[in-house]
Amino acid sequence: MRLLTTLLLLFCVAALARYYPYLLDPPLPDAEILALNQSPMMTVMAAGFLMLAAWLVGGIFHSLHLPRISGYLILGLLAGPAVLALIPNEQIPQLTFANDLAIAVIALTAGSEIRLDFLRDKIKKLLLLISLDVAIIMAIAVTALLAASPWIGFLKDQSWLHAAIIAVIIGVVMIANSPAVVIAMIGEYDAKGPLSQTALALTVLKDLVLIVLFAVVLAVAKGVMSTQGGLSGGFILALGFQLIGSILLGGVLGLLMALYVRQVATHLTIFLIGACMFFALLGEVHFHIAGHDTHLETLLMALSAGMLLQNLWPRHSQPLFDSLHDMSLPVYCLFFALAGVKIHLDALATLWYISLAMVVLRAGANWGSKVIGLRMTGIQGGWTRYLWLTMIPQAGVSLVLVIIIEKTFPQSEWAPKVRDMLIGMIVVHELLGPVGLRYALIKSGEAGGEGNSEESASPSSEDSATQEPRTK
Repeated sequence: MRLLTTLLLLFCVAALARYYPYLLDPPLPDAEILALNQSPMMTVMAAGFLMLAAWLVGGIFHSLHLPRISGYLILGLLAGPAVLALIPNEQIPQLTFANDLAIAVIALTAGSEIRLDFLRDKIKKLLLLISLDVAIIMAIAVTALLAASPWIGFLKDQSWLHAAIIAVIIGVVMIANSPAVVIAMIGEYDAKGPLSQTALALTVLKDLVLIVLFAVVLAVAKGVMSTQGGLSGGFILALGFQLIGSILLGGVLGLLMALYVRQVATHLTIFLIGACMFFALLGEVHFHIAGHDTHLETLLMALSAGMLLQNLWPRHSQPLFDSLHDMSLPVYCLFFALAGVKIHLDALATLWYISLAMVVLRAGANWGSKVIGLRMTGIQGGWTRYLWLTMIPQAGVSLVLVIIIEKTFPQSEWAPKVRDMLIGMIVVHELLGPVGLRYALIKSGEAGGEGNSEESASPSSEDSATQEPRTK
């Protein structure tokens, strides 16, 4: 009851701060209100409100035996433009930097959970699982979309080749998972065991594969569909700089972080905040290469740095990772609340039937690919029946891909409709994915650090894919 009362008071304060310019006599002009909403003061207030309110809603959801992340997302949805508009549309771009900062923290955490020496013996099995995932989801998505194209508005007027390309683009987005959700849920439930380890490795590695696959598909699509000849040597050069440059620079920054940890090793939380802010700032810098605008990827830089720290200096880096874990809660609150703010309910209203069909197809494809893949790899254990549920959540990466699609084809009539359909699908996965993941962690016996329970233990549990989670 105290949480709910505090939350209502917080909403009242946020509503007063948001709408007081309209209550003045006379009200402020629209231009001044717009400038006020975009001011640094209101941006900081909005970030603080989202962080604190998400924490309160997460506590309420936890008391109802629901995932905290679902609470963060729903809080963002309620506070965003779709419902109460406490966070107006013009304020969302101002919060992008906070979003990039959260991505840096989450990616650094993901990198710290992957040990290359452990993966070396499992990489073939992991790549087989990922390959089957990609192939089956893509095949089902493309086949279903092309078969139903006469009844889908944005496909029925396209040529067969263009319709196939659009279907492939949609299929790539359907492949995407959310390492952020998996990491946050594993941390929330202190999950330890083969299911959580394998799920984390699969989602992280799969998203790395996805980024490269998406870039290639988009390059081919631009070359075929764009009147500007998007598929060119300059575009490939810019893409290579974006991917390879991000990984290499992340490794260099990881070396510098390791140097600080070994030589100084004090005020680690402050150091981490500064490092993640630097990652986020680097991601905002744009470069003009061979006539194409490009930028470094915050996700890849921080992921590379975390992997380097974990695999070269694990003992010296452990205090840094402990500090990273301690500061993760407010970061998760802000990141997932911002994801909720960006949810478009109107997308569900216009193309909801296609979005729901894609949700069902994606769930079936995930289940089928895991059944086939686990049999082919010989991975066994009671936990394997729940692995497909860990692949359901989608969040930030998927939304970023949708935004890139729309920006890549700004003059097309189909891109906005594809955006709305995909956002509708992602919204369902954002809200229901954490619930399914929670069910999987609990039923496998891994929630609460019980990964060695009878149900989750198996002779082949060593086929999990990342390190043993550290003891808190």
